[in-house]
Amino acid sequence: MVMDPSDRRAWNAAHRVEGEPALAQRVRDRLPPLDGLRVLHVQCGDGAAALELAASGALVTGIDSEAQALDLARRRGPDLPWVQGDPQHIPGELRRGRFDLVFMDLGSLAGLTDLASWAAGALAALRPLGWLVVHEEHPAALCLDAALHWRDDYFSSWKLGDLVTAVAQAGFVVKRLEEYPARRDAWRRQDPRVPGEFLLRAERPE
Repeated sequence: MVMDPSDRRAWNAAHRVEGEPALAQRVRDRLPPLDGLRVLHVQCGDGAAALELAASGALVTGIDSEAQALDLARRRGPDLPWVQGDPQHIPGELRRGRFDLVFMDLGSLAGLTDLASWAAGALAALRPLGWLVVHEEHPAALCLDAALHWRDDYFSSWKLGDLVTAVAQAGFVVKRLEEYPARRDAWRRQDPRVPGEFLLRAERPE
């Protein structure tokens, strides 16, 4: 069974080594220069990654569906705006084309059932030529155990093709899709021959 997104973010927070960055280096390498950029971090969880983005000079707004996660985020970053909301239906005040970057990290797509609505909301939040960056577990990895046995049906939930199609149909131009092997320090501890994560970058056209 796939871990609930709230449980996954809690697990990640509990097992993060003290002082270890919340953002993977390969994700940082794919982000634009952040100084002065307006960033919407969707499903920001406990705020750790949002604060790292802010420390790099970004003007970050965090949104999450869970009140408990936002309570922790507010304690960590009392000067940042934190909004409770459904990532599939981003609040209207955030859908005014003002952000330079919409960012989503590990665990943020879990539980989404309406990719079209989510992608449309992300597009509406961005200014022309703004970026959407999604770093997430590969959906194939969610179906395999550590012994590479299939435990779930890959086609029973969203697939990587579904995500890319939803983004393209919303009006984005897909610029990059990278697939990475499973990391040995990831919470699933899978074989590195398995696609463990992916990064999608898309752009809102002018």
